[in-house]
Parts: sequence; C-alpha cells; structure tokens
Amino acid sequence: MAFPLPEATPESLGLDSSKLDRACALVEKDIAQGFHPGAQLAVARHGKLALHRSFGCMERDRQQAVEGQTLFLLYSNTKVITAAAVWLLVEDGLLCFGDAIADHIPGFEAHGKGDITVIDLLSHQAGFPKAVIPIECWDDAARLREAACGIVPEWPRGTRTA
Repeated sequence: MAFPLPEATPESLGLDSSKLDRACALVEKDIAQGFHPGAQLAVARHGKLALHRSFGCMERDRQQAVEGQTLFLLYSNTKVITAAAVWLLVEDGLLCFGDAIADHIPGFEAHGKGDITVIDLLSHQAGFPKAVIPIECWDDAARLREAACGIVPEWPRGTRTA
C-alpha cells in the first residue's frame, strides 16, 4: 500500500461527503466548547484517502496549530489500535487469543508468566497492571523484550481485572 495514501473524492469511494462535513463540524464544535484543543480526522476506504483535516491547536496553553504531520500522545487509546492489530493477526491465522505470550516472545515465561495468554493481556487480566517499561527501551527491540520478560506479576493471571 502506498504512503501517503492517494487522495480521492468521498463520492468516488462510495462515501457521503455531507456526513464527512458533519463529522468535521462536530470536531470543530468540540474544540470550540473546550473539550480538547485540537484534533486530526482522516477517513480512508479502499486504500484511498477521502478526508484528512487538522483542527485547532496542539495544546491548550500554546497556540501552535495542528498540522498534517502533528503527532499526538495516545496514552490508553493505543489499546484500541493494538487490539485491532491483534484481531487482524487472528483473522490471518497468525495468532490465537489462547496463545501463551511466551510462545511468541521467548523469555516472557520468566517470573511465572508462562501461562499468560493474548486474551489475558487484552482483557487486563494478566496480573501486572502497574508494570512500567522504561522510555529508554521503547525504540530498542532487545531492551524492550528484556524489560517485558522481567515483569513480575502482582497476582496470578485471570484472578483479577485491572
């Protein structure tokens, strides 16, 4: 797939441009009402971009406008993106919800984590809600694996949700 996505009119992709305009108006209204300082909205279909708009400012206390390349911290919203990626892997037969994480990440079984499954992680029942992966590990695969494998559960998998 090409990046950036080629652009197309909403109608050529079977989308209703009036509904996309309404979505943009809702984002603008939320910004005007102070729910958030800025946002980006993108809609694609069939590998083509029908809408990509930026709204407002990056932060409440700074007037730097949101632009096409602006990056936002997603915090807990990354869970949704991760879950969607996991579903794609499951659909493609590359992963099962019942798979042990240690089957895919050798060494993860350390500290009694050998029976923790994909669904345990997705449903917040793996037993280590306060685990922290240091920022210096984020862009180093070996260090990231080492940090994840070093996590010590606070309780046995499946016994609590947190």
